[in-house]
Amino acid sequence: MAAIVILLSLIVPTLILPKLLPALGVESSDDINQVRNEMVDYAILHMAHEIEDSKVRSSLTKQLQSQKGLQIPDHNKSSKLMDDIITWQETLLDTPTIKTQFSPTIVDYFRIYLENISKHSTSKRIRRLFSKRGRGRRTDSVEMEEFTLLRNDLSRLEDILYQETMERLSELEKERLENKTIDFSDIEEVKHILENRHYRIRNDIQEDTIIPNELLIEAFQLEYQFVLNQAKSDMISKETSNKLFKEINNAQVLQLQKQ
Repeated sequence: MAAIVILLSLIVPTLILPKLLPALGVESSDDINQVRNEMVDYAILHMAHEIEDSKVRSSLTKQLQSQKGLQIPDHNKSSKLMDDIITWQETLLDTPTIKTQFSPTIVDYFRIYLENISKHSTSKRIRRLFSKRGRGRRTDSVEMEEFTLLRNDLSRLEDILYQETMERLSELEKERLENKTIDFSDIEEVKHILENRHYRIRNDIQEDTIIPNELLIEAFQLEYQFVLNQAKSDMISKETSNKLFKEINNAQVLQLQKQ
């Protein structure tokens, strides 16, 4: 049944959709690049509202972004965004929600951690607190229990701020889409840094996320629908729409083969 659904998802846009469109003039390469970017962003925005799993959502976003071709991130822009995010995280530490859940000591430790990140360094003391490995010297059971509780609270606080930050970055993506801003390279770079740091702090292995086929198909169908709507409203030519239909079809085949 799944194979039939995939086959239909390939046949309909390839053979049927082009016949529904009127013949118009030829678009320039610059126009088709802009339409392609808007098409991908349209699918990303709609799928972001639907997918609750942040890992799946992030992986699907990266898959769709690859249709835009090679995007070289502006590291200065990414660095500024990271600084803004760290400043925002510091303000979260002063909110009632955090203060009621964590002791002043935990909040102060994490503030030091964020300050060190902004300076591109992390003190040995903070790294040791986050680490799950035992300390090199012997300790009595009471001290070890206090240390474990402190480390667990820091890890829990890091997890809360991580989740809040990823949501904020997703909201920033949506704001840019609404403002017709299609460059997400700095957001993706910051997300990547935060994801790596999050898993490294927890000594976890970041496994590749498998995107369900039905989500891939739905995302590509959204792209087809975007192009069809643009063509029907005479915003793009039939030639441009046909090129994009073929590109979507090729991308769909490539991504489904990877699954």
